[in-house]
Amino acid sequence: MKKTDFSFIKAMIGSYKSFLSVLFFFLFSFSVLSGQEENLPAEKKETKTNSWRNNFRGARKTALQEKKFLLLFFTVSDASSGNHFHLIPRYKYNKNFIKKAAKDHILVHIDLPKDKYSLSRAHRKQNEQLCSRFSVTHYPTFLLLDPRTPWGNMLCRRTGSFSPDELLDDMEKRASAHYKRIRKEREKMLSSEKELKK
Repeated sequence: MKKTDFSFIKAMIGSYKSFLSVLFFFLFSFSVLSGQEENLPAEKKETKTNSWRNNFRGARKTALQEKKFLLLFFTVSDASSGNHFHLIPRYKYNKNFIKKAAKDHILVHIDLPKDKYSLSRAHRKQNEQLCSRFSVTHYPTFLLLDPRTPWGNMLCRRTGSFSPDELLDDMEKRASAHYKRIRKEREKMLSSEKELKK
């Protein structure tokens, strides 16, 4: 009885396994890279007119480096009711407010739009964690944080409508000792940098 030659079939199976291995490798690599991108949402490039950030961890790192506080601005940007929707431009796009606030603060916009698909999963998760961590239930809410702890130590909270100048002045009154300390630390840091450049 003549033996059947299975070499062709074996070759086909071998090629199929190789194809599956390559396909699995590319799919795995793509999933890993996607996961890395989701862990930390990309920050918008800072410009002269808009210095608001949306990445809390990155903003905290910058605040530590520059000896500044974190100023968090919590909103629901697509809310159909309530007047806070109309207040967002008063702070977020106000050049004078941004310029004044940026002297002592790293500005962070924490938005929780009702449209769940308007933010990446990682970005939304970060914002929800911050709202939960600091028990934010009303909007707009402003938090002044000391960045020296992982989540930031809350120094002051304001909820509701205020003029930009009133907001900053009130926070400075409530946390005056902290402002004096951080300005002194920043002045010392800048003096040391100047000495090194000489």
